Amino acid sequence: MNYMRVRVPAHVLPSQAAITAARASIRTRLPLQALGHEATASHLHDEITPGLNNASQSSRYYGFVTGGATPIAVVADKMVTKHDQNVQVCL
Repeated sequence: MNYMRVRVPAHVLPSQAAITAARASIRTRLPLQALGHEATASHLHDEITPGLNNASQSSRYYGFVTGGATPIAVVADKMVTKHDQNVQVCL
């Protein structure tokens, strides 16, 4: 699964059907057994994400302080999280 794939939306706001489907997929109770990393990531990406606002993926995104990031900022964030470099302790 490619978590960093960039999808340029046709519309900034999701359709009502996408919002309804995303809402319906939200679990209201924790499962007795964990779903695991892959299943959880797939659920978030495939079922929840289509119902979210795509403003940060748009060329008209102006960057609000309340959140959101451009696609390349997300890639950079994932890279620094993955590599976890503590440059302040390197000589």
